[in-house]
Amino acid sequence: MAAAKSVQPSAKSGRPKGADSGARRDHILNCSIDLFVDRGYHGVSMSMVARESGLSPTGLAHYFSDKDELLTEILRRRDVIDTSNWLAANDGANGSGWERITALTGLVRHNESQQQLMRLFTTMASEATNPDHPARQWLLEHHHQTMDTIRQACQESKKDGVLRADAPEDLIARVLVSCLDGLQLQYLSDDSMTSMAESFDLLSGALFERYKA
Repeated sequence: MAAAKSVQPSAKSGRPKGADSGARRDHILNCSIDLFVDRGYHGVSMSMVARESGLSPTGLAHYFSDKDELLTEILRRRDVIDTSNWLAANDGANGSGWERITALTGLVRHNESQQQLMRLFTTMASEATNPDHPARQWLLEHHHQTMDTIRQACQESKKDGVLRADAPEDLIARVLVSCLDGLQLQYLSDDSMTSMAESFDLLSGALFERYKA
């Protein structure tokens, strides 16, 4: 009598049954962040993401068609989270003019506890200085949007009589964005640095004192 064949579990393929689409996307994004941080864009393949997420390549493709789409979604989600936290702090500061810039200190303080996302940002931002990098457009949009918000805050402050009419809003925006990016790099690489928020608060306060009406 022939021995009964042992039944081997089939490999996962396609969309997992019963999986909640939103929760599964979040899981994929969270797994992908670690890979991109550790290996950079060029060191990560979709097969690695699928394996890390517990999916087959076909299952992963149901949520993200390629690596560029996946990376863009991760970076934009980070910006959405930051914007949400900034708005929350901004509401607490009554949400107008220079108070919007002051509220950035709260966002910086929050990011001190988000080192994984900071590492992703600094890794991808560095790589995206290459014109051919898929995150290049995201990096430009990220900086332009942040600078536009700061410029608008300066313009509101001028109308309210808080800032001098000749305050260089473009320069203020660029200096503050440069500070935000530079502080993250230092915070991640220098264990002796205990706070980014204090440094940002010092700079923004000095700029205000220099150009206040």
